[in-house]
Amino acid sequence: MNNVKIVFKPYEVVVFVEDGSLLDAALKGGVAIESLCGGRGICGKCKVKITVSDGELPPPKPREWKALSGDEIEEGYRLACMLKPRKDMVVYVPPSSRRGRLRLQTEGIKLEAPLKPMIRKYYVQVPAASLEDQRSDEERFLEVLKNNYGLSEVSVGLNALRKLPSTLREGEWKLTAVMWGKEVIDVEPGDTSKEGFGVAVDVGTTKIALYLLSLVNGEELATASVENPQRTFGEDVMTRMTYANRSPENLNNLHEVLVEALNRLVHEACANVGVGESRVYEAVVVGNTVMHHFLLNLETKYLSQSPYTQVLRQSFTVATEKVGLRINRSGYLHTLPTIKSFVGADNVAVCLVTRIADAEKPTLALDIGTNTEIDCGQKGLGLMVTSAPSGPAFEGWATKWGMTAADGAIERISIDPETLEIMYRTIGDRPPVGICGSGYVDVIAEMMKAGILNHRGGFNALESNHVRRGVEGYELVIAPAEETGIGKDIVITQKDVNEIVKAKAAIHAATTILLNHLKLREEDVDKIFLAGAFGSYIDPENARTIGMLPDVDLKRIVPIGNAAGSGAKLALLNTDERLEAERISVKATFIELATHPMFLEEYVKSMYLPYKSLEKYPKTKEFLSKLRFKTQ
Repeated sequence: MNNVKIVFKPYEVVVFVEDGSLLDAALKGGVAIESLCGGRGICGKCKVKITVSDGELPPPKPREWKALSGDEIEEGYRLACMLKPRKDMVVYVPPSSRRGRLRLQTEGIKLEAPLKPMIRKYYVQVPAASLEDQRSDEERFLEVLKNNYGLSEVSVGLNALRKLPSTLREGEWKLTAVMWGKEVIDVEPGDTSKEGFGVAVDVGTTKIALYLLSLVNGEELATASVENPQRTFGEDVMTRMTYANRSPENLNNLHEVLVEALNRLVHEACANVGVGESRVYEAVVVGNTVMHHFLLNLETKYLSQSPYTQVLRQSFTVATEKVGLRINRSGYLHTLPTIKSFVGADNVAVCLVTRIADAEKPTLALDIGTNTEIDCGQKGLGLMVTSAPSGPAFEGWATKWGMTAADGAIERISIDPETLEIMYRTIGDRPPVGICGSGYVDVIAEMMKAGILNHRGGFNALESNHVRRGVEGYELVIAPAEETGIGKDIVITQKDVNEIVKAKAAIHAATTILLNHLKLREEDVDKIFLAGAFGSYIDPENARTIGMLPDVDLKRIVPIGNAAGSGAKLALLNTDERLEAERISVKATFIELATHPMFLEEYVKSMYLPYKSLEKYPKTKEFLSKLRFKTQ
């Protein structure tokens, strides 16, 4: 087949392809088109407009007719993932389909812990070899380590052995031993004992955060973050696993792009503080179970289907050379343990930093996303964990104008309860192009307060310039076309409301079940930790108002940022914390919601705003009673 020429506007990027979809061509040319479903034609986010074509386009596929209106198809709009170009064409990527710069959060809890890293450095002066002393270099080296530092049963790794002769002589028999546990992994000429580094990494589904730390004093020296490049293969973990399960080559693709992203972050962090990458000796990595498997290039076929069996639960240590991580060539990569199915090492890290298993009073921790990990614990009662199927609504999928937390996303919304006038704020103060998760939490709560929504989540018939009847029923206009960056009204539809309510209902039902297992009531909860970027940016009061969070005093709700990254840092700096992580993994009781007899009943009750019985939400009930909110 002849090469087909594709010109992507407004980027002026030219790509020549022989096969594949327009989305594949965009990927090849570095044109970032949003595609939450990984190119399966489900999300409808990759709309593009064919402005010029050298031949007639193939007819739209059924999924395109579902995602696009007749007028859009008439105007030349198609889904990039569904259209396979056979003729040269010019493609315009509208603002709503451009993948914006994500807001990447790296801040987390700062905890003090004794410095006890796996990596230690020892400066030694070794007696020079002579005709009178012809012992091997290794023997004389190990003897000094034992005599000076009491280190016995020490082994010298192959790479260190290969460097030992020249290092001894270049350093005039003075060198620094780099030890990982009881293994000498490297030798360096002279005294370098006052410098040594490691990296802690949180590999999220959407973003990756890396922290460069001194292993000598525990200081955090640099932070680097990036979008997870695997998003190209699908926004959510299930889509990526579907891709990975098709062939070993696909799984390897996901592994390689992830490792290469880590290598770029290591390089960036080291360059920022003038540290050589060879002086980074260890990496501690956390992530959900799927990211954990992709990092280690482990098969995900059986993780993606019932009964959702993972390959590896325990913590795991591997030479960085074997996974392709470019730090010290003799360094090690350590992953924290997972718990079960989709409750991964990132959740273990959250439990580690919150000390939830040993809390004096009942404590909850939530990391809200497509799968929301929820932990509930108290000293003496145990630690219960689960993963709630909250769906992709908070991540930008399944809603009309949903998007990730990127520039132009509406992140804050308020509604005047008297005039119904709407105010909003966007990320980056850009003209709005969509709504991210925190914006949806706000708008549902604000619609409740303004009387636009009733107890069942339905629109009330109100006379307002902002509430109108659309193609899909009632909708609320958040930003009129003239204010947006896409030239179209950005609205909240009844379907959008339903999707958000379903997501919050899953979270609330799961939380209720965990509390019931520990024989606790919502009012018993002393503290609720909100982990992750989403938890940091949502309004806790609005999240409580819609019934996503228990009806507790707001002062008990504590955002803790990237707690998973904080847990990785703890484990890097203190080996005792790794043992504690393993204890958490073994001790935690996992609740499988799919087969739990209470889940469906609680889920249905939680489909109301905020809950079927307002008696369960006395604070919210009192608040709403003063407004126009209707219970019928």
